[in-house]
Amino acid sequence: MEKFDNGIIEESTKLLLTAIGMDYESDPNFVDTPARVGRMWNEICLPKEVRDAESEKILKKTFPSHYSGMVVSHDIRAYSICGHHLLPIVLDVYIGYIPNEKVLGLSKLARLAELLAKQPLIQEDYTDEIAKRLMDVLQPKGVGVYVKGIR
Repeated sequence: MEKFDNGIIEESTKLLLTAIGMDYESDPNFVDTPARVGRMWNEICLPKEVRDAESEKILKKTFPSHYSGMVVSHDIRAYSICGHHLLPIVLDVYIGYIPNEKVLGLSKLARLAELLAKQPLIQEDYTDEIAKRLMDVLQPKGVGVYVKGIR
């Protein structure tokens, strides 16, 4: 199922290839590139409304807890697209929070980080989005999110 308009993506890709001097129409290595690029964007990105709905599902199930220490999930690997250059990026994500009477299953933190990366992004906004969603749902005593771009 396509989430984005492949026709627009394919036409834009043809314009880009033409602008950089690539003969996509006669070079067999590039003939199908516009269609491939359309499929790629539909595989690696999700529309905002889908990310929002999936995020709600992930964060929906919490558990009561009297634990007062920090809950930390680290070494979460997320893959995304740089919002400034539209190039692939790899992110290492670390998430911690201090519960306030309720906790999430630990795997939910990784699922949230991976889901929210399915869009072109800048690291600072992505970091903030993870923290805000956790604050809204868990209402913890505090949240810490550290995102490191991998070179």
